[in-house]
Formats: sequence, structure tokens, C-alpha cells
Amino acid sequence: MSNSTAPVIIFDNSVKERIIKALGYAKNKKSELVDSEGKTITSQNFESISDSEFAGVYL
Repeated sequence: MSNSTAPVIIFDNSVKERIIKALGYAKNKKSELVDSEGKTITSQNFESISDSEFAGVYL
């Protein structure tokens, strides 16, 4: 994180699917998050983000 005062939203599995959908993302066959065009969503290190790793949003 470049700004330690920036908010981070963390959530549990009970709302994960709704948040993924609200962000406009879906899961591909590998359970990686993809956008509406099918492009893989990546971390700051350009690594794909799997459904099991998704637990928060850095704003």
C-alpha cells in the first residue's frame, strides 16, 4: 500500500459473491476473478486473484 491512511474494506464469505457481482466481476473456470470482458483481474504485483483469495477492497 502506498498510503497507509487509505481505507480498506474487509468482508467475510457470506457476502463475497454479492460483492464480486456488484464490482462487475465474475469467476472463470480456474476460479480467478475476471471483468465483464473476460480479462483477468490482477493484484498490484500483476498476479491473478482467485475467488478464495478475495476478501477485501483497498480504496
